[in-house]
Amino acid sequence: MKARASILRLAGVVAFGVACGGPPPPVPPRDPLLRAAGVELYRAEADTQARPRAFLFFFGNDVGFWGPYRELATRLAGAGFATAGFDMRALLRALPDAEPARDSAFVARIRPLIDASRAELGAGDAPALVGGHSLGAEVAVWLAVHAPPAGLVGVLDLSPGARGHLRVTLADIANTAQPTEAGSFAIADEVRALAPGVRFALVRGANDRYGDADADILRAGGDRARRFDIPMAGHSLKRLTLVAPVVRAAAEWLLAPAPPR
Repeated sequence: MKARASILRLAGVVAFGVACGGPPPPVPPRDPLLRAAGVELYRAEADTQARPRAFLFFFGNDVGFWGPYRELATRLAGAGFATAGFDMRALLRALPDAEPARDSAFVARIRPLIDASRAELGAGDAPALVGGHSLGAEVAVWLAVHAPPAGLVGVLDLSPGARGHLRVTLADIANTAQPTEAGSFAIADEVRALAPGVRFALVRGANDRYGDADADILRAGGDRARRFDIPMAGHSLKRLTLVAPVVRAAAEWLLAPAPPR
């Protein structure tokens, strides 16, 4: 009887955890390359469409691809966005220090991960988006300029700083300084260099203190760039009830047809 009661209590705990809305686990990748890199896959729900509406490759920030990102990816997948989430820290640490070898090594390693993720999610002919949060947002816009995936239509940038680089430093983790070393880049310059037809969505918490360069970034993007504000949010964007609807609106805008001129 005691054993049966223990089992029932355990079942109740599991049921409670599910009821509390924790994000379901991502789809385990079949490709060993994706498994080794720790890429997480979230299949688009295909109730109303024969294919995903879009493919999104999303970079986590300087602390990885953690719980709020998983829940956000789950919600985007539910809206038809086949999503691959990536903790890029190990890849960035393995890159050579010298420039331009660092840039070319990053491109050589990330392209196969993006292509394999897209194939496993059945999104080979869907429009492509790249995105990320904080450092991940900065890496995403760099990738969109220097090694854009096929069919790229937009960049979904959550809380970028004014400058970025393809590395993780103590200053990144502590949010104490913008990178200025050789190989670092201004986000406004990268937005200005986006290919014609590629849109840029800047998602920013109203209380985020890293938005000083937003006016320059939006000016660089012209009518292809738009800011989406999240009320009562800071830099981390952990409160999904506030964040998720705004991020989805930004993603929808990236996919929307351009207005006639």
